[in-house]
Amino acid sequence: MIFTDSINNLLKMAVRDDSENAFNINTYLDSYTAFRLKYRFSNSKQKKFLTHFLSIRGTGESGGESKQIYDILTKMSKIYEASGSKFELEWAAATLIRNRVGEGYSLSKSMSDIFSPTYISIMQALETNASSNVAVAVKVATESAISLQNSIRTSRVYSLISIALIGIALKLSNISYNLYLEKLDLEPKKMMFVEFPEFIFMITSPLGVISIYATFILALFVFLNAIFFEKIPLQYRLLLEEYYYPPAFLYKAISSVRIFSSLSLLVSIIGMQTKDALRMLLLTCNKYEAMHLNKMLQRLQNGEKGTLQLDTGLLSKEIGLSLKMANEGESATVRSALQILSNEGQSSLVKSITRKGQILLITSLITSVVLSILSGGLVLQVYLNLFL
Repeated sequence: MIFTDSINNLLKMAVRDDSENAFNINTYLDSYTAFRLKYRFSNSKQKKFLTHFLSIRGTGESGGESKQIYDILTKMSKIYEASGSKFELEWAAATLIRNRVGEGYSLSKSMSDIFSPTYISIMQALETNASSNVAVAVKVATESAISLQNSIRTSRVYSLISIALIGIALKLSNISYNLYLEKLDLEPKKMMFVEFPEFIFMITSPLGVISIYATFILALFVFLNAIFFEKIPLQYRLLLEEYYYPPAFLYKAISSVRIFSSLSLLVSIIGMQTKDALRMLLLTCNKYEAMHLNKMLQRLQNGEKGTLQLDTGLLSKEIGLSLKMANEGESATVRSALQILSNEGQSSLVKSITRKGQILLITSLITSVVLSILSGGLVLQVYLNLFL
């Protein structure tokens, strides 16, 4: 009951903080350091930072006085500063968080704009519940985050390569078709014997004219999706999913990994109750993830039993099938569902992200090879008919 009250207090605090001005990372740091901290403070660095914090503070007691946390962060800041420029980002993080704690914010709130949501959830749990497994949770969270990050990065690289391949193939199509038309005007009789699928070239050649610009625009499109997609209003995101917009499915899988890996950590490792863990995740999620978390929470509050409470449409068909099978068992519980998601869920979802990128790359590769062969064949026929 005390733990649940603590969660409710955190929720009230989050509402209060959201109504205030958003944190300005430049308040205590110069612009260059702030930018690097925002975008270069990797999951592995975050893990090491929290490990250092826990090694000083300890993990066996909940909460902690603000002054105690402030003093710990001051010590960390001094040690990082004395250790040289290699630890500049760690120093910046310690300094920034310390100053925010000094202003009266909680540790987890002070971390909110520079740490991964999973780490923030773990620290929120530490603020409300003593657990000796926090260090283990940080380690598992890091492995999960790095795996997801690598998969996303690979998928984006595949997308950019695919765009480049199609752009090059379209340009070759344009060059070869223009050569044919030029020679057709000069040597119409010799060009009578050139055979090729002209309909395809009538489509691809005009696209080849703008292929360089289109390639740049599409690459920019991928970049902008990476920055802004998760910030668009919820109703538009759901609409994009409904109309099979490709990035929508990528970010759906990303949200799924985030939610279920964090939920498994909080319940299985930290030892929280499922309802409390869901409420905790609501503090750090985006609106899309909040919609799914609220559905799960509502099902649990309604007293639904079995393993299907967690299936709100985020899971792949394979994992959904596993949950349905487990739901038929006599001892089906939410923890059973989390066990399934922990064992096979994240691996399946991460692989699905990479697989989508691979499918796009293979499709683009085949398309570009076919177009290149047709273009090469057309050029070869033009010159053979001219000189033979």
